[in-house]
Amino acid sequence: MSKFLIFILLFFFILFSQSILSQNKSIFISKINILGNVKTKEKIITRELTFNIGDSIQYDAINKNLSKSKENIENTLLFNSVIIDTVKLSPNNYSINITLVERWYFWPYPILEQADRNFSSWLKSNDLSRSNYGLFFQQNNFRGRNEIVKIKARFGYKEQFAINYRIPYLNKSQSIGLELLSSYFRQKEISYATVNNYPQYVSSEKYLQEYFNSKLNINYRYKLYNTFNVSLSYFNYYINDFVFTLNPDYFIHEQTLLPVNRNYFQNLIINLNYSYEKRNSIIYPLKGQYLYVDVEKNHGISNSFNQLSIQTKFKKYVKLNSVIFFASSLHLKYSLQCSNSYIYSDALGYEDNIRGFEYYVIDGQDFFIQKNNFKIKLFDKQKTLKFIKLKEFNTTYFASFVNIFFEMAYVKNIYSKPSNRFDNWYIYSIGAGIDVLTYYDKVIRLEYSHNNFKYNGFYINFTAPI
Repeated sequence: MSKFLIFILLFFFILFSQSILSQNKSIFISKINILGNVKTKEKIITRELTFNIGDSIQYDAINKNLSKSKENIENTLLFNSVIIDTVKLSPNNYSINITLVERWYFWPYPILEQADRNFSSWLKSNDLSRSNYGLFFQQNNFRGRNEIVKIKARFGYKEQFAINYRIPYLNKSQSIGLELLSSYFRQKEISYATVNNYPQYVSSEKYLQEYFNSKLNINYRYKLYNTFNVSLSYFNYYINDFVFTLNPDYFIHEQTLLPVNRNYFQNLIINLNYSYEKRNSIIYPLKGQYLYVDVEKNHGISNSFNQLSIQTKFKKYVKLNSVIFFASSLHLKYSLQCSNSYIYSDALGYEDNIRGFEYYVIDGQDFFIQKNNFKIKLFDKQKTLKFIKLKEFNTTYFASFVNIFFEMAYVKNIYSKPSNRFDNWYIYSIGAGIDVLTYYDKVIRLEYSHNNFKYNGFYINFTAPI
């Protein structure tokens, strides 16, 4: 009996020892080889890696590190293809090979776009005059340093002339970046109020609204997934007198303005924000999480306008198995100081909305938006078209997902008008749709939804739902 117990103890001791040895086993990275980066500097690529030359990685963590590094490089949007693998040089001594196919970086193209809040609203308006046209030049990966230069000359419904420059890293450690923006807008037709939760428009032969804005943004990227931003924006508005006859609170009530500045407004906006970005894709994420917190101070220069708000967004993506995915998000805004300014009361239906309410807008000072989405992958294919000689264009990607969703929101508006019944009311929608991902990160969504006011509709969108 004692021999049997000794045998059992030795057996489990050997198993336990092997487990400990397996956990402690690691590989040493002695070299990193990067292939295919014709224009992109190596430091831009290595900045995205979870490891460096000279690191030792636990054997059971190798695949996780390689996978996450691949996702980080893909999220720079500089490459059509990223392949990372290991080469064993000697026992526990490895080389990392990174093979890349770069994208096309210079895009001069004509502008022909709808100018409404979203594509579905534009289709419903059936008004081709709400279209923009012009020229747009975008240089991605300028100087091979992932810098971006944009120049735009846009005419039509909403005229815009703009120049934008972004450099992600100014310092040697690649942690501090800079962005500069200058832009001029003008319109002969604008929305001046909200009635029945629809924007009300007025047009003229003269420009009803013009404004110039410039922005300076400085960001600090801590390690891989944390970014802190501070930005200062300057706005200089001109509003035609006719607009104030329709809505005295279009900007702020005229009694708070200096008499000489009835048509001209200047204000500064300061933003302090933090983001945690750890999703497998920033275009169409399927796993990971995202957090964004922003504090905004909007202060008038030639007037008494004063507004302070806090916003936060949290998004969670879960891969349930190889084809089924779940996503959920929460978007909150709370205004500590607010005004009845029409153009600074946009809440739902502008930059963010819930499906089933694409045609509507809800103005307010505080809100919450919550979204949920189940999706099933139908197919996912990447293919190289050999008859196309340029590597920047011969790698194609197609994927499709069928999904069901439930979304809800609440907008608090202390200046609500009786006609806007969605204000200060819980709204929600359910529905189903199909998403298609294709060439150069293009997304197409076809959806049918039903909301709690018993409105049904078919909608088309061009961004990820969550």
